[in-house]
Amino acid sequence: MKREALVLDDLSDATVNIVNILVENGFSVHLITRSERADRFLAEPIYIHLLGDLSTLATILSDIDLSNVEVALLLSPNDEINLMLARMLREKGVPRVVVVVRGSEKAEIARELGADVVDLSHYITTKIQRLLSLKFTKITPISRGICMLEMLITGDSRILGATIRDLEEKYDADIVVIREERLVKDPDSALQAGDYLVAVGPITSLNELLKNA
Repeated sequence: MKREALVLDDLSDATVNIVNILVENGFSVHLITRSERADRFLAEPIYIHLLGDLSTLATILSDIDLSNVEVALLLSPNDEINLMLARMLREKGVPRVVVVVRGSEKAEIARELGADVVDLSHYITTKIQRLLSLKFTKITPISRGICMLEMLITGDSRILGATIRDLEEKYDADIVVIREERLVKDPDSALQAGDYLVAVGPITSLNELLKNA
């Protein structure tokens, strides 16, 4: 049986690229889009469902056999539509729903629905910080004293030049680095300015790493 995905258009080239990638990975795609956008999607197999006003969403979903849909990507620039459709899809049993939102409040609503979240406000903020090499640190609790530290390595950082192995051994944490949109896990890789460091470990260890960074 062919894999199926549902995509709500974000009205940009991003959706075109994502739909093409899904097709290349063996998915049949049900695309919800506007009539003026339909001719942008030329790959096969894509099934176009035209969105009028919000009342057409329920009709569109009734035309799709959602029992075959593995994943739904709700990418539109309207958070309320994304959340409304996420709720409908989760209620109908779609196993994985990915929702694009803007802001922590909307992100929390999406998580309560059982959806995966892409918070564009967080992504854009992080992207600008990397481009401008602005200092940034964030610690997120995970479970029972275990946390995740996110940190941008700037040119004046005291851990600049240290290897991933050095930091893991010294601070009892698992560390990866995002560099130029690539994931760096080589333990002998040295930290560079502009790297985005992600460390998971005990909160006491992460605070010590942060203090010495």
